[in-house]
Amino acid sequence: MDLKYNIYYEVASAIFLIILFFFMRLQYDTQSSVNKEFQKLTLFALFADIMDVVTAVTISNALIVPVWANILLNSLYFISTELLGYHFVDYSTFYVYRSRKDNLLMRINKLLLGLFFVLVFINFFTGCIFSFSEEGLYVHGPLYLVIYILPYYYIMCSGMILICNFQRFRPWQRISIVFYLILEISGPLLQMLFFPDVLLAIFTIALGLLMMLFTMETPDYQNLVATIKELRETKKVAEEAKEEAERAKVMAQEADQAKTDFLANMSHEIRTPINAILGYNEIIMKETKESATAEYAMNVQAAGRTLLSIINDILDFTNIDRGELKLENTPYYVLSLLQDVIIYAEHNTQKKNLELRVSVDEQMPKQLSGDIVRLRQIVNNLLSNAIKYTMDGFVELRVTWKQKSDTIGIMEVSVSDSGIGMKKEDVQRISKSFLRFDPKKTRDIQGIGLGLTIVSRLLKLMDGELRINSEYGTGSTFSFRIEQTIIDEVPIGKLEYKKNKELILKQEEEEEFVAPKAHILAVDDNIMNLELFCGILKDTRISIDTAANGKEALALLMKNTYHIVFLDHMMPV
Repeated sequence: MDLKYNIYYEVASAIFLIILFFFMRLQYDTQSSVNKEFQKLTLFALFADIMDVVTAVTISNALIVPVWANILLNSLYFISTELLGYHFVDYSTFYVYRSRKDNLLMRINKLLLGLFFVLVFINFFTGCIFSFSEEGLYVHGPLYLVIYILPYYYIMCSGMILICNFQRFRPWQRISIVFYLILEISGPLLQMLFFPDVLLAIFTIALGLLMMLFTMETPDYQNLVATIKELRETKKVAEEAKEEAERAKVMAQEADQAKTDFLANMSHEIRTPINAILGYNEIIMKETKESATAEYAMNVQAAGRTLLSIINDILDFTNIDRGELKLENTPYYVLSLLQDVIIYAEHNTQKKNLELRVSVDEQMPKQLSGDIVRLRQIVNNLLSNAIKYTMDGFVELRVTWKQKSDTIGIMEVSVSDSGIGMKKEDVQRISKSFLRFDPKKTRDIQGIGLGLTIVSRLLKLMDGELRINSEYGTGSTFSFRIEQTIIDEVPIGKLEYKKNKELILKQEEEEEFVAPKAHILAVDDNIMNLELFCGILKDTRISIDTAANGKEALALLMKNTYHIVFLDHMMPV
């Protein structure tokens, strides 16, 4: 059979509408009045769809089908489309107001529908809308566009009713209504202007009905079913609630993981430029001959390391949560550690006019082995916490040493203050993240609320424990003990802390290191990092090649022989 029209979309729509209707009949066993109106709307759409397919077949076979039968079937099709449009308006009104409105708009719509019926009747005798020639051709009459204008008018009325009552819908329903209106308009428009031989009108209407089912009908039905189940199926509701709780738990875990990933990525990206700042500042400290510049650079270094410690707090928090944090065990100078934490404490206590007290055991070894980065974080966090919560009085740092064997000793660090103190119940919750105590007293205090949480978790990884002795309203003492390996057992001796709060810490001058025969390669897509790398090693007389990505590095490796390659682990190319 040779068809003049592509009917496959409409056939698929008919099958879909039949399934949709029976699905609603079977699934919506207890129907609301709105559900019944939607089912009626589905039947009108199905009838119009079937008539569209039937007329496409009869028009294609106009020489076989009697002219009166073709005119009758096409008239029924046009009547079905106008009834469908009118019922869209009727359904929209009923959905919004939950009752039929006999207002001016609906009276006009009924009048227009009646006039169209009269026009279709007149068409039987005049062909003013359509007719068939003796050769079996489908001929458009002068009023043919009416069959498009009236349905579009009804679609616009339906859209106006829904949009004017947007406040009655949830945000996601509003979005669906807009898309539904676009679908209703686009189908007939595409068929009329671009694809006259493809039947699309009812196909897009069927898609619109599907959207309405899930955005407008389903919530109404589910509310009704939920009410009935609450009365008749308590056990089943409880099981559903349990499943919902499980889903909520999974969603919460996913959200927490997203937060953790964000914090980790953010911290990593911020840490890169901070490390560059510290590196260039270290070069300034190394090369400057002016005492004032050296002092400024030292303060910049201390402040930069403090900022870096905050970023490390966030990064470590996420790594601990994911079980990815690993402790280092490398040699470090005790004086360097003390200088960093005391300069930080000195700067912040001066801003609040607090007295800074420092007591360091003279027997502390000169050089130990451990994770100085994590240790600096712990002490800085304890000092920061003490300073923030002390309004007047003092903050004291005390460091003692107890020899355990020839190679092992115990470092005990305590930070005391005359601040607001803590209640006993708050001490038990100290490991909670982002937690503040006594909000009335701490609302104006800055901070991200991770300090003591990080301290507790880091000390646990170091086989240590944070000990708290606090009296509410009087002050607190935070202390810990950790084992450290002795590298250089020579005592640091007595440290002089002057009244003007200047700590005299004379570090050993570094030995000059040169390696004129060494040849190394540094690979990093950050040009600033490469410049910094070369700047730090410029006095070593080492021959340094640089590459900005993996491809350049491979080319240099094929060409030259290197003793060491310093490679960034995240690069393009």
